[in-house]
Parts: sequence; C-alpha cells; structure tokens
Amino acid sequence: MKLRSLFIVGILLAVTLVASAETLRYRGSIGQRTAMITLNVSGDDVTDASYRYDRETATTTFSQSHLMGTTLVLADEDGNIFHLHLQDAAGDGVKDFPHTQQLQGNMTRDELDLPVLLKRVDTTVP
Repeated sequence: MKLRSLFIVGILLAVTLVASAETLRYRGSIGQRTAMITLNVSGDDVTDASYRYDRETATTTFSQSHLMGTTLVLADEDGNIFHLHLQDAAGDGVKDFPHTQQLQGNMTRDELDLPVLLKRVDTTVP
C-alpha cells in the first residue's frame, strides 16, 4: 500500500512540474543581427535555453544559465556570454520570468561586446 501511495505522489509531482514549465520567446537584436532567444523556465529556473539568428537554420544551445537578482547570465559552448537584465514593458527591473517583457544587456566574447535588446513575443510563435 505504501509503495502505491509513493507512486501516486511521484506522478502528481511530475505532472505539477510539467504543468508549471513555460516556454518564453524574446525577439530583437544581438548587435546588428535579428535573433530570437527561447527560454524554458520552471519557476525561477531556466531548464533549457537557446538562440537562433534570423535566416540561419542552426540553433545554439546555452550550456550554462544563472539568474542573479534581475540579471540572467547565459553562456554557450562558443564562448559567448550574455548578461541580460529582466525588465517589464517600461524598462524597470523585475526578478521573475512571468513579469519579464524584455531582456536588455550585452553579449561578450574576447574583444567582442554587442548590445542586446529582445522583447517578449507570443508563445505561439514557432
């Protein structure tokens, strides 16, 4: 009986975690190029993140992500590091993803330092 109860609790927890995960998409510019960043978030955790430049088929996955206050730091395998400030529509800092309407900051690698400005788009965009 205890094993069955634990099994049911495990299923309920898994369903709750899946139900609370959300995919957020932000479109805008990285330097002079148009791009989209996709974040899969669960609460305050980024469970998966990637970006893709327009007119390119390749998607780059971020290997690291850390949320520190109102700043999201993302890094990919190519050495690109993004420092993105979570902001509402007015540009004020926010500390959670449901209220984040835009990401503003920069992408750096070696001598490269590009401005980044991305605005949230409808989650139904492919």
